[in-house]
Amino acid sequence: MFLNDNKLAGSNEICDFYQNSMTNAAEEWAKGKGLLGVKCLLAVNKTSNEKDYLLVRKGVVIHENKQYEALAAHIDIMALVEAK
Repeated sequence: MFLNDNKLAGSNEICDFYQNSMTNAAEEWAKGKGLLGVKCLLAVNKTSNEKDYLLVRKGVVIHENKQYEALAAHIDIMALVEAK
């Protein structure tokens, strides 16, 4: 789903990166699972308009997926793996 509440968070020569209510919810989901420093962004390719959700930690993309639900599932998996 692509909502109209996008706020530009950054850009490079290939993509524009946005935050919106869905990316914010994913970040809160990650925080609630005990995952700190996880940022979620929506990347939109400037040429093809292709959209991908990204999970970023310490400036490195750790997961990329076109489906929001898969992004949430990956957050759950990360929480299981990183549980102590």
